[in-house]
Amino acid sequence: RRFLFLKVPRLVRAMGYTIHAGCDASSDVWQTGVLVASLSKGAPVSIVCDAGVKTPAGSPVLQVVHDQGAAVIGGKSGEFFSVQEVQKKLEGGAAECNKPEI
Repeated sequence: RRFLFLKVPRLVRAMGYTIHAGCDASSDVWQTGVLVASLSKGAPVSIVCDAGVKTPAGSPVLQVVHDQGAAVIGGKSGEFFSVQEVQKKLEGGAAECNKPEI
């Protein structure tokens, strides 16, 4: 399995987060890392991207965890989020889970 771990110094509000992501069929671990890093807003964030976890197209985020350990978004099996949904949630809105149709 290939993992990408990025420590991005300026991201998402004034709190630190760890963002866990997977890869869809059209993106590799590096492309996904760059996409997730686009959440850059000013606070420290760690990005953990697991190439072995396959996600629906456009929804690479599996979970966002606050620096004190509490899950802010996701964390349940089968939940996937787009970067836009994560951005909305971290700015105070609600994140809608993308559950792929089987």
